[in-house]
Amino acid sequence: MSAPRPTRRRTAQVLAVLGLVAVLGVACHPDNTPNSYTAQNNLVQGNFVQGCTGEGTGTALSSTNACNCAISWIIANVPYDDANKKTPTTVQGPNGDISQTFDSGYEGDTFKQIDSGLANNPGNLPQSNQDGIGSACASQGWKVPASSGSQGGGPTTIPQ
Repeated sequence: MSAPRPTRRRTAQVLAVLGLVAVLGVACHPDNTPNSYTAQNNLVQGNFVQGCTGEGTGTALSSTNACNCAISWIIANVPYDDANKKTPTTVQGPNGDISQTFDSGYEGDTFKQIDSGLANNPGNLPQSNQDGIGSACASQGWKVPASSGSQGGGPTTIPQ
């Protein structure tokens, strides 16, 4: 014997409402990915410096000055995302305001694209970025590769 019609209809309505609630719950789930260099209390900058210095690992990789210099160079020369490519701006960096120097015709990779690529291949920082950071930050202690054209550069273990 089958269930009376009103019970089936009510069950279908309850399932439909539950399905709608589940869809809305997923659609309304906040995305915690920063959308700029300064979003979420400078999360990108803080994470960069923390990873660059080796903070919390027990191993010093590079000095805070060198890492602040590197992220400042990146902010000035590499747009954060495709929207930032079209609108260079002034960004609050670790040591004050930084005017982005790329123009609205910038065709290189964005910070987000580079970051995503480094997640899969940590030694693959674009050579132009290595050269730019190395030139700007060597006096702050940024390690410059021994020969040009070689992958590498940046944080390295330093004596404590």
